[in-house]
Amino acid sequence: MHHSMLSWRVTCICLTFWCVVFVFLFFMLKAEQMLNESIHPICLSNRTNCAFQDNQKFKIIGMQRLENKSLFQKFKIYETQVATEVPLLKPLKRPQAIHPWLEKLSKKNDLSVAANTQYLLHGTSLDNLDSIGRLGLRLCHAHSSGMYGQGIYFTDSSCKATQYGDGTPTGQPGSTGCIIICRVVLGNVYELRKGALGARSTPNGHHSFMARAGFAHPNPNTYPQLHTEYILFDDCACYPEFALTFDLVEE
Repeated sequence: MHHSMLSWRVTCICLTFWCVVFVFLFFMLKAEQMLNESIHPICLSNRTNCAFQDNQKFKIIGMQRLENKSLFQKFKIYETQVATEVPLLKPLKRPQAIHPWLEKLSKKNDLSVAANTQYLLHGTSLDNLDSIGRLGLRLCHAHSSGMYGQGIYFTDSSCKATQYGDGTPTGQPGSTGCIIICRVVLGNVYELRKGALGARSTPNGHHSFMARAGFAHPNPNTYPQLHTEYILFDDCACYPEFALTFDLVEE
């Protein structure tokens, strides 16, 4: 009897282990598919300054869920505050081009519709990952030269995400980088028509900037924005959740 119970427990533990492994690998597969389907077609054609060549794709080599209770609590407090303000502000702009898998993940993880919270992408170097896991994405590291303000930048295009931060891939085969899937409270979005160099906040009644592809112009002498970008000016407005380590490989 004792031996039968022990065997049953061992079987249950093994099944649980393999179920966890399966879910993890399935998530990685879907995340890799999302990254490759989120590359802008023009970037794939090698007609921009993007790092990508037309024969390259993302290959995820590692994944980590970042868990920080203190950061998450601050994020939820901010999100709740924004959710109470947004109904008073019209019109409410929601992102149009977020990948369907990220939208499904948003619903599964119950992201706040009232606060206009979305899953968006932020690229960084592997050297920064430990600090981001402990302290989050912070405005004190924002570049003053940002075309749309001295804020924290996000995008729905994986190729654009690789341009954020130092040490991201150069386009050479075997280049390794990191893209973080973040919860981002967009709230009431202020849509930019031109650059906002030096900006440190949004106009009253707004919680984020959006530089929409094909609409915003960084400056009058340049082509319109190629990728849509979102900019925040509050550390608590984002929570880094999934870190995807990848190589750029030839197809």
